[in-house]
Amino acid sequence: MKIRRNCIRKTKKKRRGTATAELAVCLPAIVLIVFASIECCNMIFLKQALTVATYESARVMIRPKDSQSLALSTAQSLLANRNINDETITFTPLDTDNQPRGTLLKITASAPCSSNSITPQWFFGGNTMSVTTTMVKE
Repeated sequence: MKIRRNCIRKTKKKRRGTATAELAVCLPAIVLIVFASIECCNMIFLKQALTVATYESARVMIRPKDSQSLALSTAQSLLANRNINDETITFTPLDTDNQPRGTLLKITASAPCSSNSITPQWFFGGNTMSVTTTMVKE
C-alpha cells in the first residue's frame, strides 16, 4: 500500500508541472483571441454607428423643407453621441438643397479605425470604415 501512495504522489507532481507548461503555452493564444474579439465587436459597432448616422441624416436631407446643414448636424450629433472620432461626412451632389424632386442624394460617412479603436492598432490600424446611403429627394 505504501508503494502505491508514493507512486500516486509522483504522478500528481508530474501532472502539476504539465498543467503549468500547458497554461504557459495556451494563455497567450487565449488572450490574443479575447482582444481580437473585443476589437472586432468595436469595429462592428463603428460600422453600425456610421450606418445609423448616414441613414438618419439622409432622411433629414431628402425632406423638402430641411437643409443640408441640418442633415450634417444630425449626422455629427449622432456620431458624437456614440463617441466616434475624426469622422468625415460628404454629400453628393454638393448642393442638395436646390435639387429637384426625384434626384438621388448620397451621404457618405467615414471614420478611421485607428482613432476609434480600444486596443492597440494590431488588427484594424490604418483602415478606414466608410458607409454610403442613397435616397431619393421628396
